Amino acid sequence: MIHDLQSVWAALLEVEQSEDLYRWRVGRVYLWPLLRDRLLREIAEQSGLIEKRVEPAKASKQDLSWQQSWPNVPSLAAKTMVIPFLRRDASGRDQFSQRFVEAFADSVSVMSVGHADLGKPTPQLEDIEAFIRGRYRNRAKVQVALSLRPWHNAKYARVMKSIESRIGQFGARYAKFPKWLLVDFVAQELGYRDLFAAAGTERLIYVNAWRRGLIAGARAAGVKVIEPQHGAISKLHPLLSWPKSSSPAYLPDAFLAWGQHWVDACGLPENVATALIGAPERFAEVREQVQIGRLLRHPNRVVIASQVHQTKTIAEFASRAAAENPELEIIFKPHPQEDPELLAAAFASAPKNLALLDASEPLLPLMAGASAVVGVYSTALFEAAALGVPVGVLKLTGWQHAEVLIERGDALALTDSLPRNLLELTPSAESAGYYFASAMPATEAGLSQLRQIVKEVTDTENDR
Repeated sequence: MIHDLQSVWAALLEVEQSEDLYRWRVGRVYLWPLLRDRLLREIAEQSGLIEKRVEPAKASKQDLSWQQSWPNVPSLAAKTMVIPFLRRDASGRDQFSQRFVEAFADSVSVMSVGHADLGKPTPQLEDIEAFIRGRYRNRAKVQVALSLRPWHNAKYARVMKSIESRIGQFGARYAKFPKWLLVDFVAQELGYRDLFAAAGTERLIYVNAWRRGLIAGARAAGVKVIEPQHGAISKLHPLLSWPKSSSPAYLPDAFLAWGQHWVDACGLPENVATALIGAPERFAEVREQVQIGRLLRHPNRVVIASQVHQTKTIAEFASRAAAENPELEIIFKPHPQEDPELLAAAFASAPKNLALLDASEPLLPLMAGASAVVGVYSTALFEAAALGVPVGVLKLTGWQHAEVLIERGDALALTDSLPRNLLELTPSAESAGYYFASAMPATEAGLSQLRQIVKEVTDTENDR
């Protein structure tokens, strides 16, 4: 019964509305915001719409001395706490959060995240989360046990049955009420509440704010949560896209977008304030280099930006495109989270005009110098269009995230071939500013403007 991701998403939204899942609580916990994105991914994987992602090993530091004084962690004590993005650029800088660190330098702390921060002195987010799960698990189990009632299981069974009636059965992981999910959430909420309260945190700048328990803990400590954009979002985004009047729980207080498109396209609910902060640093730098003529196009070079969950299919397309177009130089750029062993196997007998790059290779300059860029729904497609490069959208699962590019005439839809007229497409200059507004200057005036934006979006009282 499952045909594509759009039908799965539509089924979830239909049940969401009919069962009034926005207000569905177990005790004091709103369950649906914890389940929504997990169900979408589980269904898509179980049905074969997307490939299962190989989860990398979590980063962890040997120094756990901060646990001895918990919840007082002196290195995190500041009015502004920043949780940066997992990955960094070639210089080790997180372009999505560093400006905020500079803007609030009078009282700011930066939590370590991912393997890139293992050499830094502050505690590691992954270690903190593991510690919280262990320390608060028993308290969370008691709270959940005292909250559960027979009708919670009955409603859960009805909701799952209603979803399956629309799309078919999709696996056993969520067949029974996920009490484990509630326990994990409550433990995180309790632990992060204690951490933020002890640290004196007033605002949290959190890139890729997907941890619902962390957000709930921050809000329980009276902290405002601000999420700077780090990637493409759309109306199929299970964490951020909700009916405008639904006011779901555990979302950031504010979302700071690169351009007006992301506010218009995503469908953020009214309890999330929005503001524009302009293009991220690296994109702004490359766009300027293109405008002054330092980055020139290579004729007949096509860059294929790969996508987690679609590695095999995109690799097959790349090999076919190279074989059918020997005059083209096809460059395949993996996503940093893709499995290198899977890629090596896929390119073992690739045509000579197909090159597999290292995942760490900077993508923006590569795209700026290409004759065309192809992908499914990567942020790279919007970046390429905004740089004036022709874009092809492969109609694989999830392509609807980038459908606006086709609708606005900034991309062509591709199926199983690479049409020659793709290289002749001209994305509109108007769209470029719509996707990525002018970047804030790297000056004190720019930092002051950023501080003012954060103040304005966090001064608004939102219904949580």
